[in-house]
Amino acid sequence: TNLAGLYAEGLGGKKDNAMAVKWYLRAADQGILEAQFNLSNFYESGQGVPRNTKKAAALLESAAAAGYIEAAFNLGNLYATGRDDVPKNVEQGMAWYKRAAERGYASAQYNLGSMYAQGRDIPKNLSLAGEWFTKAAHQGHAKAQLDLGSMYAFGIGYARNVSEGIRWLNQAAAKPPTTVEARKRIQMLCDSDPELLGSTSCPRPW
Repeated sequence: TNLAGLYAEGLGGKKDNAMAVKWYLRAADQGILEAQFNLSNFYESGQGVPRNTKKAAALLESAAAAGYIEAAFNLGNLYATGRDDVPKNVEQGMAWYKRAAERGYASAQYNLGSMYAQGRDIPKNLSLAGEWFTKAAHQGHAKAQLDLGSMYAFGIGYARNVSEGIRWLNQAAAKPPTTVEARKRIQMLCDSDPELLGSTSCPRPW
């Protein structure tokens, strides 16, 4: 896999996706999970090899079944949305997300939380949404902190707890991917609650 990685990244020479695929194929056939995972990305994107989403899914399933967490997450993404000749299958998507989430993969925990929070293709369940957001938020997942903070701050699925909400929103505000949205939600909270304005619970330094 090291040689394949060198070709894939162009380290020490020209980037060559076709050669990367050749070496990943050799390693994948030997049962090396990382190679199966990386090769799936090439088949899904069509780089260095004709695009073949079914082949990508088969490689991901092989690696995921053997315990490769990132493969379980990507397989969850693939089935949850459907792509090319892999039809959407929310039940399978959630099953693979759960496999990754139960092993502590924060992005899978967040995606499950989002699906339950939005009721996207499944019955809405704010209690389960909060549980999965909490697991991901404790691992520092910015979007989970943003959404968990909002649930507490505005009393969505939880008894309203403004201080807990702001605590999580402030953590989200400290991370660039969610800084703007977290600050917007804190300001919205402050503007909607006169008792918070000017309090230490509602700082607005921006």
